[in-house]
Formats: sequence, C-alpha cells, structure tokens
Amino acid sequence: MPNLTFINRTPPKGIGIPFDHAAMLPVTASIATISALTGISRSEIYRLLASNKLHAVKSGRTTLILVESVMAYVTSLPSATFRTAGEVVL
Repeated sequence: MPNLTFINRTPPKGIGIPFDHAAMLPVTASIATISALTGISRSEIYRLLASNKLHAVKSGRTTLILVESVMAYVTSLPSATFRTAGEVVL
C-alpha cells in the first residue's frame, strides 16, 4: 500500500482541481508513489530533490516527498506541443 498522509486543506492555486477533490490529496508520498503517479524516474526525483525543485521530509528512515512541491514542479513545466500529420519542420 502506498505511503500517503492526508489532511483537509484548500487546493494550491492554478492546479484546476475542484475543492472537494483537493481535500483528498495527500500531504506527503513516498518516492516510489511519486514516481508511479507522475512517471518521473526515481533517479530524476533524487536529482530534483538535490536541486531543491522538490521538497522532502524524513520520518525515521523513510523519505516523504511533499505533494505540493510535486504539483508546483509539474505545473511549472512547459506545455507539450505536437505536429499534425504531414507537417514538415524546417
């Protein structure tokens, strides 16, 4: 079972999650859980932690990632763009 910690709180601004769903967001999650939920590799999560783009706390030997820092990082990424079929890039 994933290591998740929940509290009742208002959603971070700009993430587009309705209030009733934001109250269900965990405060922290394990590195494995964050990796599974975002598709970001464990190695990249450790690099993001080292560069202070993600924030974590320790509970005994367990490292817990602050979910709000993950949400802030993901929403700061540029939007993906895609070419239409047959489009030529010069």
